[in-house]
Amino acid sequence: MSFVYPTSQEIMLVEAERLPNLIKDRPIFDLMPITTADSPVLRWEQEDNVIGLQGLRGIGGQPSRVKAIGGKTYVCDPGFYGEFRALDEVELMTRRQWATAGVPIKVDDLVMKASEQLQSRYLDRVEYIGWQALQGTFSVVGPAGGVIHTDTFNVQTAAAAVAWGTFATAKPIYDLRQIKLKGRGKGVSFGRGAKAYANTATVNNLLSNTNATDLFGKRDQNQSTISGLDALNKILISADLPEVVEYDGGYFDESGTWQTFLPDNTVIIVGRRNTGSPIMDYCLVRNVHNPNLAPGQYTRVVDEPERIPRVIEVHNGHNGGPRIYQPGSVCVLSC
Repeated sequence: MSFVYPTSQEIMLVEAERLPNLIKDRPIFDLMPITTADSPVLRWEQEDNVIGLQGLRGIGGQPSRVKAIGGKTYVCDPGFYGEFRALDEVELMTRRQWATAGVPIKVDDLVMKASEQLQSRYLDRVEYIGWQALQGTFSVVGPAGGVIHTDTFNVQTAAAAVAWGTFATAKPIYDLRQIKLKGRGKGVSFGRGAKAYANTATVNNLLSNTNATDLFGKRDQNQSTISGLDALNKILISADLPEVVEYDGGYFDESGTWQTFLPDNTVIIVGRRNTGSPIMDYCLVRNVHNPNLAPGQYTRVVDEPERIPRVIEVHNGHNGGPRIYQPGSVCVLSC
């Protein structure tokens, strides 16, 4: 029997069209856009800071020579990721549409459904790595156990003076003001214009603050509580502090347990670069499964009609990893 289903090229076009909707509510992809590079490895450069002050020449004197600004080059191996979804003989024979008693589903719909599942897992993996990298280190365990893809970035860290869950004495305003000082000499501001990313549990701690000498004392005096995230950010922005972005996204692990990308009692503060330049990306490098070894994600439909039992495989994978150009623009607050 001959099945009709989309080709690999057709699926890739659909995935490209589907991508904006899949990432639009995920702030990591604003911080870490997905890029490509025609290279077998991940490579990036970081220019050194400008140091010193202009030298005195004196009237009639010769100007002094200044050394060129140097820099550092970073190179690391990408992660090699890939998996497939198999449409086996049972599924091909007994296929039916969801929530029906037996209405058949087309094989091309099965293939596209498998493609959507794999694309979602790909984006979840990239997002997981991105949030982990922003906390300083990411590690991915291989199928046989053991870490096979990892890297560490020199992000800044801080600890709250009092845990934010201790509502009566926690001092979030004080903590964030201390972090503002960490922007010195790094071309970044941790004040107004910066973003502080936290999950719902951490934001709830902020909204529950009752310290009249800190956050609670700056609430609208007509309110008995800090009424919500808008009111909280109004307080922070007026104090020239970062805007809090609540993000409770995550994924179901293999046991079916929900895991948030951002851990409880942790705030990832991403400063505003004075130049407006991006701080990081997720770079896809060369891949032998693409035509001409082109960089980027690959999708492949593999069907062997003569194979018994017959199986149609839908594959998806990529080679790549995160690059943080400006790790000093990030501060991880344990609170």
